[in-house]
Order: sequence, then C-alpha cells, then structure tokens
Amino acid sequence: MRRGFVVSAVLALTLALAAAAHGTVREVGAQTLFTAPTCENNTCQVLTRTTVFQLKVGNRANVSRVPRDGNVVAYTLYLPSVVSKFYTYFSTTFNGAPTARVSILRRTPRKGVTKYRYTLVGQSEKLNVKRYLGGAPTFALAKPLPVKRGDVIALTTDSWIPNFILRNEDLTSTWRSSRPKGKCSREGTDITNLTAPTMHETINQIKQYNCGFTGARVLYHATVVDTPTKTNPAKK
Repeated sequence: MRRGFVVSAVLALTLALAAAAHGTVREVGAQTLFTAPTCENNTCQVLTRTTVFQLKVGNRANVSRVPRDGNVVAYTLYLPSVVSKFYTYFSTTFNGAPTARVSILRRTPRKGVTKYRYTLVGQSEKLNVKRYLGGAPTFALAKPLPVKRGDVIALTTDSWIPNFILRNEDLTSTWRSSRPKGKCSREGTDITNLTAPTMHETINQIKQYNCGFTGARVLYHATVVDTPTKTNPAKK
C-alpha cells in the first residue's frame, strides 16, 4: 500500500510539473537532516494538535518562506517507525492516528502586535499518515495551492505527527507554533497545553504564532512551481 501510494504520488507530481511550462521548480523548507527522527526504546518526539513552521536551520533564516509567486504541488515528510507502545499512547492521548496537511500563512502585521501574526490563506486536504511511518513519502496535492512571495509554508496536525527532532547538533535551529502565549509547553511538561487544539484551520483566520523554540527541527519541505515569467513577443 505504501509503495503504491508513493508511485501514484510521484506520477501525479510528474504530471503537475509537466504542466508547469517554464516555471522553476524549487523545494521550500528544511531539507538537510542531521540525525533521523526516532520513536523507539525510550525516545519519541512528536508535534501535537498545532500548526508549525521552521524559521531557521543553522545559519539559514526564513527557510519556510516562499521566495517567488507560484503554486505548492507536493510536500515531503520524514517519518520514523513508531513502536507499538508509543503509537498506542499518542493515538489515545492526541485524538487518533497521526495526520498532516500543509498550510499557507501570510504575514498580517498590526501596529503594537508581535510580528508573528499570520492569516491562513490556503490549506491542503488532511491525510492519515499512519501507513507511511518509517519512510519519507512525498504527497502530491489534489489541487495546487497558490502562494505569493513572502508566504510561509507551514505544517498542521490535528492529532500528532513524529516528524520532529530535538538534538544537540541542531542547537541554532528555531521553529514556531500557533499555540497561544503562556501555553508553549512541550516534551510532556504540561499535558493540558499539548492536548488542547491550537491548529490554524479556518481560511482567512488570523493567528499569533507566539511560541518560538530553539534546538529542534520540523522535518518537512514543499515542492513549489514558480509562476512563469511573462515575456514580450519579439519585435519583427
């Protein structure tokens, strides 16, 4: 099942890229991995019931920001295998099977308000990713999501997802979450904060991404096809 889906996704993506004419194809997001995520023995790091985006990886800033107008046609996740004891715990505690969808955020500044204020302008369909645990699947979107230069490509889960890594080798990397100020707890320090739904899921809704974290990485990236540049016909 996993292989069949991935082949279908690749085929759909190939067709989408073929239809892109002369648009440049680029990957937006944190692509370079240090250590692969893990969910075995006594370690399993996950994101729960929120929308997140990677802000910085090493010395690279704004890694999830779109540099040109275009369309998101696919996204890739890096997912570890999850041993049964962890899968049972997370699915029981955080609303079922692991899910994912990409979200398009547009910065919406307002005087006197923190700069991490965004409007949700687009979102893909929700996927149950249980069958893809232990791989790095690429999901072609049923309908491309238009983006403008400066938009941020984020990841949303309304349950949990283990494409997250916290390692000493990644101390300079930062990411942000749509959790409200004062509710930024992670790593089981406050289970109430972690189970409360804070996902950004209503189109045109504005949310503050008040929670910023250092020393970790959300392992996803999106395939974007730039809008082709218009050229003037050659003069005869």
